Amino acid sequence: MITISPSVANFAALSPTADYTVTIFDTRLNMLVPKNINAARTISGGASVTVWESGVAGESRSIYKTVSQSVYDKLLRIKESGVDEWLVRSSGKVYNAVFDMTFAAKDERTGRWTCQLEFVFTGEA
Repeated sequence: MITISPSVANFAALSPTADYTVTIFDTRLNMLVPKNINAARTISGGASVTVWESGVAGESRSIYKTVSQSVYDKLLRIKESGVDEWLVRSSGKVYNAVFDMTFAAKDERTGRWTCQLEFVFTGEA
């Protein structure tokens, strides 16, 4: 499940916030980011291992999802709001991210929308 909602900085500008909050079920963002590891031999012949923590800043994810008309309407409202940064919740974690819907097509038979959602993460909230 992915939830997109206004960040604290944009909370007051986007009222009512329920109009700018959307939950997309049956999907999640894989935010596993590899850690940088360096192993070196010491002068005494031992080993020294250094691990640098990696963050999500700069990571991007793209997903295709088929959604209902009401979810599409909220995604479109979020896209056209002029706000850059959003809170994105996935797998129990909360991230700050720039969101964009880069593609949307309606299936006239079902009335559902297939959307491509792009996220560029700026950090963890």
